Amino acid sequence: MTNVDGRHWVMEASLAFAWFAEVTGSSAAGLLQTAQRWCQMVDYPADDCLYLALAQRRQGVLLSQGRRLLRKVQGIPEARGWVMELAGWDGQR
Repeated sequence: MTNVDGRHWVMEASLAFAWFAEVTGSSAAGLLQTAQRWCQMVDYPADDCLYLALAQRRQGVLLSQGRRLLRKVQGIPEARGWVMELAGWDGQR
C-alpha cells in the first residue's frame, strides 16, 4: 500500500471531481447530495445510489439486474419510468 500525503490526495481528488463533472456534465457535489438522499430513502448502498442520482440528473434510464434495488425503488413515485429491470427493457425509454 502506498502512502499518499495530503497535498497529493487533494490534487488527485480535485482531478477526479473535474473528470467526473466533465464526463457526466454534472456537479459532483450536487450529485453526491442527491445520492445521499437516495441512500436515506431506499436504504441501499452508496455506489448504487450514485447510479440512481446520475440517472435522475441526466433524465436517463437506469437498467438494473438487482431485484432488491428494483423492489426498493418500486414504491417511490419519482423513480417510476427511469429505473427498469434489464430483462424487461425493449431498447426504448
